[in-house]
Order: sequence, then C-alpha cells, then structure tokens
Amino acid sequence: MPSNEASPSSPIAEHCTESEWREYTFFREEMRHEDNLINQRLSWLIGSQSFLLGGFATLISVSATVWSTSPLRKIMDAMLIGLPVAGLLAVATNYVTILAAVLHIEGMKEFVADRTPKGMPSLRSWHALQRRMGLFGPLTTPLIFLVFWVVILMRLR
Repeated sequence: MPSNEASPSSPIAEHCTESEWREYTFFREEMRHEDNLINQRLSWLIGSQSFLLGGFATLISVSATVWSTSPLRKIMDAMLIGLPVAGLLAVATNYVTILAAVLHIEGMKEFVADRTPKGMPSLRSWHALQRRMGLFGPLTTPLIFLVFWVVILMRLR
C-alpha cells in the first residue's frame, strides 16, 4: 500500500506528506514556467522592436534620396506610418501577454500562501518591494517602446 508520506530519502520526509510535497513542487514549477514565459516574451518584444526600429531608421535615411515622383515614394510614405503602427501593436499585444503571466503568478502566490508545507520556504515569501523591483524591467520596457512609437507618430503628423 503506497504511503502518504514523502519518501524517506526526501529532505522533507519529516515535514510533509507526499501529496503536500507534490502540490508544493507543482506550484513552484508553474511559477518558474510563468517567469520563463515573461522572459521569453520580453525577448520577443525587444527582438521585434529592434527589427522595426532598424527598418524605420533605414527608411528615414533612404527617404531623403528618393524623389517625390518616384513610385517608391508612396510605399515609403506608407511605411513611415506602418512601421510605427506595427511597433505599437507589437508592444500592446506583447504587454498583454507579459501582464497575463505576472497576474497568473500573483494569483498562484495568493492561492498557495497558506498551503506551504512546514519546513519549506513560502512560495509567497518575497517582500512586495522585491517583487516590484523584479518586475520593473518586464513591465516598463514595453511602455518605453510604446512612448517612443507614439512620439514618432505624433511627429509624423
């Protein structure tokens, strides 16, 4: 008959049951997964913005050499608006996914706040200031790009 206690070789054998340990491990890994998603999404955002900014800078530098009567001029004029709009949309969609992961982690922390096995570090043990500092980059970087593209669009009007 399977025991409800953690295995004797486990470092937590004297502190909790096997089911408590599995639940704790599940939530810890779920939080780690969401944290990795935040990092990946931020990397995607920075990569996409680099691509769009590079294209925009190239377009600006080339536009001075293209005559107003050239058929390329209309395409370039459309791209001068299209690239910033694409940048704004990329920021908005990426920010929503980053925010979703942050909210999911915070929800899990609330859910498991009183469920931590004895002798194990709380999955909610970070102080509010530490959590805010850790999320400052992922939550403000998209806003920096957002403001940049809005300023560009306003200047193009």
